[in-house]
Amino acid sequence: PVSRTLVKRAAGDGTSLIWSWTDPADGNLQTGIYAPLVWTDTVLGMLYVDSPSREKPFTEGDMRMLQAIAHYAAMVLGLRCW
Repeated sequence: PVSRTLVKRAAGDGTSLIWSWTDPADGNLQTGIYAPLVWTDTVLGMLYVDSPSREKPFTEGDMRMLQAIAHYAAMVLGLRCW
């Protein structure tokens, strides 16, 4: 599930973040990335990608890729006035 706390944190400062957590019930690593869609200093939305059963957490490179996608999506939405 999406964390409202992490959405607020990422939207509040306009930066992406990675979270990781190991589920004590089954030992699976859960990891995700929140990337805000920022256009002209306004957060238009949030991209969220997770993986409930990875062997290792997402990396900074993964986050930079999602940030690039988020920047492009924000530009498209901002220019189309959505």
